[in-house]
Amino acid sequence: QSALAMLIIVGLCYMINAMDRIVFSILLPNVTRDYGFSLEQGGLLATVFTLGLGLSGVPTGLAMDRLSRKAVILLGMLIYSVLTIATAFAFNFYDMAGYRVLSGLGEGMQNAAAFTAVGVYFYRSRALAIGSMNFAYGLGSFIGPMLSAQILSMTSDWRIPIIPSGRLGLTRMLF
Repeated sequence: QSALAMLIIVGLCYMINAMDRIVFSILLPNVTRDYGFSLEQGGLLATVFTLGLGLSGVPTGLAMDRLSRKAVILLGMLIYSVLTIATAFAFNFYDMAGYRVLSGLGEGMQNAAAFTAVGVYFYRSRALAIGSMNFAYGLGSFIGPMLSAQILSMTSDWRIPIIPSGRLGLTRMLF
C-alpha cells in the first residue's frame, strides 16, 4: 500500500509538471499580442524551456549526489513553480525567456529525480511503474490545456491561468 501511495504522489507531481509545461503554449498568442513579440520570439519562448531541460543534467546529477531524490523532486518543483509565476510578471522578452529557461531546469530536475526514484523503488515492476508515470504525464498534458483555455476564455487575461499553474506546484509540495 505504501508503495502504491508513493507512486501516486510522484505521479501527481509529474502530472502537475506536464500541466505546467503545456500552459504557456496555450497562452502564447495572447502573450505575443500583449508584448508585441514577433513570431520568432514567440516560437522561441514556447520552446526555450527545453534548453533548461537540457542544462539541468549536470546540476541535477550534482544535487542527486548530495540530496535525497525527494529533496531534488521538491527543489525542481519549487524552481519551476516560482518561475512559472514569475513569467506572468515579466517586463520584456529577455526576462521572460530567462524565466522559461530556468523553469525548464526545474522541470528537468524533477523529472530526473522522479524517474530515478520510481525506477529504484519499483525495480521488480519497473516497466509498469514507468508506464504509470507516462500515464500521469499524458493526463496532465490533457487537463492543463483544457483548464488554461477555460480560464483564459473566462478572464481574457493570459496571466490569470499561468499563476494558478505555478501555485499548484507549490501547493503539491506541501502535501
